[in-house]
This record gives sequence, structure tokens and C-alpha cells, in this order.
Amino acid sequence: MHGNGGAYGCEAVQHEASKNVMAKDAEERIEISGIVIPHDWDERGRVVVVAVSGPDEEEYVVQPTTRGRELLDLIHETVAVSGVIRKDKIGREVIIVKKYRVTSSTNKPVSELT
Repeated sequence: MHGNGGAYGCEAVQHEASKNVMAKDAEERIEISGIVIPHDWDERGRVVVVAVSGPDEEEYVVQPTTRGRELLDLIHETVAVSGVIRKDKIGREVIIVKKYRVTSSTNKPVSELT
């Protein structure tokens, strides 16, 4: 799932944290820092799914769980996300967000890990 970092202006943001992946049973635990970007829209043009564009320009699609939907309010913010990687119903890899924190913000105070 390689993204087009330039399309979202990601090249102007420096990513400081790195990706850590650990195998545990059949799922991968991951910690990633990057920019929250729109990934999918509904018929009215509203963002319904986001992804995190990581420092490696990889896009990590966020599963729209309760915690994952919280990232809809953080589009274009830099976040640190931890969770697990799984395949969704159509076979693509998605991250199920367990925790996240805003690491830098253009219009919100930096928050603690949620």
C-alpha cells in the first residue's frame, strides 16, 4: 500500500518516530508516526476512512472502529499510532488503532496517548 506522499503535502513535514513491527500470533503489532490523510469518501464527499502516511511513504489504512473513527477529526495532523495489522473483508491490510496521540498539530494542543 504505497501512497503518494506529495499529493497531501507530506513532503513538508519531517517524521521523527520510526515504525516498529512485532509478530504476535497471527497479527502484527505496529507503532507508526505520520500524517492522518483522507482515504475514502462517501457519496456526499465526506471522509469516512483515513490512513496514516508514514515516514516511509507507506499508507496505513485505519479500520473505522470507534478509536479509528476518532482520527477523522485529526486529518492533516501528525500522530503516533499503535495497534495491530489485520486483513479487512476485501483482503487489504488495515491497522486497528489501540492507542494514538497527536505529536504535532497545526490547530490543536498536543494531547496525551488516547
